[in-house]
Amino acid sequence: PRINPGTDEFDYMGGNSGWPLETTPSATYSWSDTVSYTSGKNTLRFGGEFRYGHVDYFRATEGRGRVDFSDLTDFIAGDPHRWEFLYGNPGRHLTMNSFGFFAQDGYRITPRLTLNLGLRWDVTFPIKDSNNELANFIPTLPNGRPGGIVQVGDGISQPYDTNWADLSPRFGFAYDIFGSGRTILQIGRAHV
Repeated sequence: PRINPGTDEFDYMGGNSGWPLETTPSATYSWSDTVSYTSGKNTLRFGGEFRYGHVDYFRATEGRGRVDFSDLTDFIAGDPHRWEFLYGNPGRHLTMNSFGFFAQDGYRITPRLTLNLGLRWDVTFPIKDSNNELANFIPTLPNGRPGGIVQVGDGISQPYDTNWADLSPRFGFAYDIFGSGRTILQIGRAHV
């Protein structure tokens, strides 16, 4: 364990109490595609992506133990003011999926001015653990009973709800200041 005798001159013995720390293996896979179509003054683009991510997470904070003393006298007397030790399994096998779709139109109003309009829809599903060892603070359970810290699989099926209404509109324009195609002023706004 890590032992702190409580003085600046004689700080921690026993190494780092937070080891081992592992966040491997981890990976994120992403598949995406975009299609463009130009017709007259419109340049239309459509696309989407799917992401899958996972990580094997092992953070044993205070896993080796920690003992703190107020001062060197308490250390010699064996009188700690705080001790910590991790109980249980700190390992997690986490996954998370998401997808998104977008559509946009670049409309050429004049040879020097283009208006850009678009809309993106993203859905990120709640994080999952292979052993349902995640929890969240929920003031009131779905059945109306008082909540608190609730573990997935014991009153809830996921730590938080999926947001199906994540729409992000985009608006912008591009202006060719001198008409040469070399100096363009672009202004855009998006709600994320």
